[in-house]
Amino acid sequence: MRLRRNEFCPIHKSVFCCGRENVPKPRLIRFGVQRVEDPHHPRGYRELRSPAEMRKLLNRKIVEQNGILNNGRIPAADIFSFTKVGQPWFAWEWLSDVLMAVVYGHSGLAGIVFVSLLLLGTTSVCVYRTTLEESGHRMIAIALTGLVMAASTIHWLARPHLVTPLFAVVFCRVLNRVEKKAKNESFRLALPPLTTLWVNLHGGFFVGIVLLITYAIGAAAEELVQGTRRDAWLRARKYLLTAGACAVTSLVNPFGYRLHVHIAQYLGASFYLQHISEFQSIDFHSFTAAYFETLLVMAIAAAVWHVGKGRWVQVLLLLSWSHLALFSSRNIPIFAVVAAPSIGLAMREWLEYARSRWLVSGRGRSVRVSRNSKLEYESSRRVMTEGAGISYPLLVCCCLHSC
Repeated sequence: MRLRRNEFCPIHKSVFCCGRENVPKPRLIRFGVQRVEDPHHPRGYRELRSPAEMRKLLNRKIVEQNGILNNGRIPAADIFSFTKVGQPWFAWEWLSDVLMAVVYGHSGLAGIVFVSLLLLGTTSVCVYRTTLEESGHRMIAIALTGLVMAASTIHWLARPHLVTPLFAVVFCRVLNRVEKKAKNESFRLALPPLTTLWVNLHGGFFVGIVLLITYAIGAAAEELVQGTRRDAWLRARKYLLTAGACAVTSLVNPFGYRLHVHIAQYLGASFYLQHISEFQSIDFHSFTAAYFETLLVMAIAAAVWHVGKGRWVQVLLLLSWSHLALFSSRNIPIFAVVAAPSIGLAMREWLEYARSRWLVSGRGRSVRVSRNSKLEYESSRRVMTEGAGISYPLLVCCCLHSC
């Protein structure tokens, strides 16, 4: 049986068999190349020398997606690697692969680009809505949304990871509503089902659990500062229970708990941190770094402001994700969407503080002006009373001089 290149073989469960033309192993070049994450490669990454290399990598992804659709099952063994064929395989984006394969079969690569733009647009709308709820000021929300999306362009790629910032901002919006009003407690019940969807779309589902734990620690800290231990446990318990429920529902995936173990090993491997650019810190010489720097300075200033207000939830969110964004550039989009609402709240209070200071100084100035006017009026009246016998032109001159 002779198959086309990159066509999945249902007998050998591979794409490198049955008389295909041999695909040469790509050579690695030291300079003038771009490294991208590729767990199938023996080195864990691939260096792209030309657009053809990128198309080859995309074709392999499409083969995986179509393989899931054609076979009706998720592959559990590696079918792409030259050196690890048959090794355990974790398709942690299997649902995204299926959806992208359907879109690709209907509209081609243009459809995948359109869906990616749709995800980015939905994320920007959610960021705007969440920031507007916190700041109550449309111009602040618009400015911060533009800054957030500009800072996240460092990771604008047609890949399943685009769903993680979207889910992160949805989690933040739900948790902020729960913090504001007690009647919104029922909104927390939507987070575990969202986690189930998230875990099958992308491996960044643990971000939602981290956000819940951060809210729990911040809420407990706010109550402890006020000296009420019992209320601290009551406020933190609801977030911890929701985090536990999300952790349990995240097991609803084709690999169970093994997916969590695999992700922990994958993120803890020092090799990836050293050789994959996405895992390394941002290059501050790049053009897009200016947006991130602006957002970072605003986040630190907002954190200092929230410390004075006793809002430890916002402080922990801003400082923890600022650290993670500095540690790895792939965390910058998540940092941007998480930090925007807290920055918007601080900016609104900065404007209110500046307005109050301006009104106080203006009121004092108006008091001084009115007092001087009163003195001048009394002086002119005294001149008019004392100078009743003076001729009219001379009296007018005296009045104008006193005024």
